[in-house]
Amino acid sequence: MRRILVLICCLIACVLLLSGCPNPISLAQFGLMTEGQIASSFDAGMAAQPYLVYSGTSLEQINNVCKVDPGIRISLEDTYKSAYGKELKDALPSGDTGQSFKNMKEATRYLQKILKDYGRQDYEEYLLTSIDTARDKGYVLFAVVKRPMRSVSVSVTSGGQSERRVGVDDPEFYLPYRNDAKGNFLDTIVDWAGLPNDCYSTQQSQAILMTLAANQVLKDRTRQDYWLAQEQWLKGNFARVIREQDEETCVICGFEEGFFKG
Repeated sequence: MRRILVLICCLIACVLLLSGCPNPISLAQFGLMTEGQIASSFDAGMAAQPYLVYSGTSLEQINNVCKVDPGIRISLEDTYKSAYGKELKDALPSGDTGQSFKNMKEATRYLQKILKDYGRQDYEEYLLTSIDTARDKGYVLFAVVKRPMRSVSVSVTSGGQSERRVGVDDPEFYLPYRNDAKGNFLDTIVDWAGLPNDCYSTQQSQAILMTLAANQVLKDRTRQDYWLAQEQWLKGNFARVIREQDEETCVICGFEEGFFKG
């Protein structure tokens, strides 16, 4: 019987390794995050999402740190009130009010509501975008971009190279574009992260993600390393992007090692 159990465990470990998904065994060492680690997550930005989600740290605990740390301008409480029109206390403990986003247009609408309520006059210039080419492998590449235009001409490659104008109602609008169809610089990357699918699948986890993202906007942060990461991601090297991201993020968040073992 013991030999059978060992064999089963080995098979499970192999499946997890091949799938590139977070190894649950490695997550067991991460208890609830300390106040300092939660605060550090907001320094790390969207890449800290797995730590806040997988650690099981509650919305209430995260929100309490948001309210006392002067470096965190938007709290989870603010996110629920602005994005969903709900009080956080009414959503606890599950965080679900039936308003999770299903696509980047909906996610962007929530993010813009948060920024607008904070008083950002340029709130409509910020979008939440995603690259979904590795979704069937378990990961999506997210980025918050600043784009002043509400419609842009971009190059598309499906069916041959061509130019197309896309606007806020088009799914392609919510992709990151380094340049427009004429080669002019287009998007400024505020923050980005490659995340496991189950790390943003609930309203609770989405609220954490948007709170992290909104705070990076308010810091006027920019990331120059995104385009190289996107290039690698589109080549199929998503595991490399995730690994390098996590090696840096775990140090910022105060852990000896990261979550990702793929």
